[in-house]
Amino acid sequence: VEKGGMQATVHVHVNGKDAGGEQTIIVPREAISCPMCLEPFETAEPRTPCVLHCYHTICRECLAGWVEKGGGVPEGGAEGVEAASGFSCPMCRTVCTDPVEALPVNFALMTVIEAECVSTGKTKLVCQRCEEDDPTYHCLECSLLMCDACTKDHRRIKLSKHHTLQPIEEFKQRKQAIPKQKRTCTKHKDQGLDLYCLTCLTPICFHGTFKDHKGHEYELLSDVAGIHQVELRNEADKVSEIQTTLEESISKIKQEEDALAAEAIEQKSVIGTHFEELCVGLRGRELALTRKVDEVLAKKKKILAGQREGLECAVASMDSGSLYARRTAEL
Repeated sequence: VEKGGMQATVHVHVNGKDAGGEQTIIVPREAISCPMCLEPFETAEPRTPCVLHCYHTICRECLAGWVEKGGGVPEGGAEGVEAASGFSCPMCRTVCTDPVEALPVNFALMTVIEAECVSTGKTKLVCQRCEEDDPTYHCLECSLLMCDACTKDHRRIKLSKHHTLQPIEEFKQRKQAIPKQKRTCTKHKDQGLDLYCLTCLTPICFHGTFKDHKGHEYELLSDVAGIHQVELRNEADKVSEIQTTLEESISKIKQEEDALAAEAIEQKSVIGTHFEELCVGLRGRELALTRKVDEVLAKKKKILAGQREGLECAVASMDSGSLYARRTAEL
């Protein structure tokens, strides 16, 4: 799918444990943009993607502006949290008690962003051995970017002479993040952190098992990481199942809301029709009663008119008789 000449999804290749030794991550392009300013995230501050307690990801710059403009917890706090102790998520209003500058970076998303920057040329690549020249190859086994000179040295070493070297252009085209250097022990120089102390819950080197972590339980760091990856996927699957159930519940509620609205419209129509029928009946009754009153009025007026006319005749007769009598008396 294309949007404005740009793919709607971003495909990133990362090291994995599948048959091909790598796996592809596919994310929507809007996922690598801040939902507040809609600008792409960056790998450098202040536009790095920060994860809130509610797991929404927003750039640190927008969060700082949000808090500065008073977009934090309303007066009196929320859910027992005082306003001064945190701020609310701009997306869902969940309270976050950590300061903006202390929020962790979304490293999974950073890998995608970094790979996108590498493929588009926004990020300049350098040799990870001499840290001077431009890299020309990527060692798949060592996860190392190397220039021509360092590549020649790499091929001369017995342990790495048969490693698979990927041309840098292919590396860019496949949208791969910059290989991370193997972490080394801060106490035992150049010793890789290949073990994980189950007692102290921390990565350690082989030398650490002789003194600082002597007698502790430990396993290979890669094995522990694999276990945690499986656990994370299982938990993510459980969350997805719960999410599906909740979405189904939301859908059912929306259906009930629509049905309720339709029923309300129908009931209003029935009520309107019923009262219209009542009004028609009342208007008919009104006309009948009005006609009845008019008939009674006409009948009584006729009677009264006859009585009035009889009395008027009697008065006229009396007036004539009285006048006749007076005139006769005067003769």
